[in-house]
Amino acid sequence: MPVDLRVYPCPETERIMIAMIIIDDEGTRVITPGLLLDKKAFVKLRENSLTVHCHYFVEQLGGFGDLLPGMSFQQKIRAAEGYAELGMYDDALAELDQIAANQQDGLETLRMRVEIVLRKRDWTSALRSSLKFCQLYPNDSSGFIHAAFCLHELGRTKEAKQTLLDGPAKLLDEPVYYYNLGCYDAVLGNLDQAKAYLRTSFRLDKSFRDMAKSDPDLERIRHEL
Repeated sequence: MPVDLRVYPCPETERIMIAMIIIDDEGTRVITPGLLLDKKAFVKLRENSLTVHCHYFVEQLGGFGDLLPGMSFQQKIRAAEGYAELGMYDDALAELDQIAANQQDGLETLRMRVEIVLRKRDWTSALRSSLKFCQLYPNDSSGFIHAAFCLHELGRTKEAKQTLLDGPAKLLDEPVYYYNLGCYDAVLGNLDQAKAYLRTSFRLDKSFRDMAKSDPDLERIRHEL
């Protein structure tokens, strides 16, 4: 019978759960209970090919209780998180694609999709998802921060700055807002304004001063910060 293995994160135990999906002769998918592995063990298992270890799971899963039910929305989100944490971004996105159509634009699903494509450094896709997030959730500041960052990475820094300036008022309380504006103005040549924004970010969160020391966007004004 065809066998597939699925990965689900278990944050409360800091472990990865491996569940085996068996497809019987009639095409029915049966999800077994899973074994918990730490991340190091899981990565090692992947290096040796999950497929060749299927017999191990068959032997070990016998006493693990009743079969798991179909995955809930939260389980699919957690599975996507687990894949993303392991750098398996396409698998993470595939998990999100399995979520019901009426939940695809939900806050949690869309936020997770944005985070994953950002990690992939797929700026065009990330921009598209971030702009959709801004449209659907205009009071959530993260969408504007991400959309602006994508625009900047795509060489559209002037638009990136305007995107932040057009964001919700709550951005004014976030140090990353001022830091990113400082970076964008530095790239655009507005050096005095850039320094003013950056100093505000440092005042709100001292860790941004350390970040500025190696940020390539700030090379022209680094010695003045």
